[in-house]
Amino acid sequence: MTYPFPASGLAVTSGHSATWTQSGANVTAVALSWNANLAPGASATIGYNGAWTTTNPEPTAFKLNGSTCTVSQERKGTFLTLCV
Repeated sequence: MTYPFPASGLAVTSGHSATWTQSGANVTAVALSWNANLAPGASATIGYNGAWTTTNPEPTAFKLNGSTCTVSQERKGTFLTLCV
């Protein structure tokens, strides 16, 4: 999964259930061996801790395996995405 942070001053400090990297505003989460292949209808939960020095708007532009995802529901601090 990839997405850009929508503001400067945001950083991933640690994460779980994926290998997290950040280059500038762009964040990438790569699946681990145990959650890399999901059966149809299955899901995986990943997450990260972050830090910010400015405003902290929620990201809204996600891609999964290169395909754009539509944010189907947002809650403060939690994103549920649906990829089509």
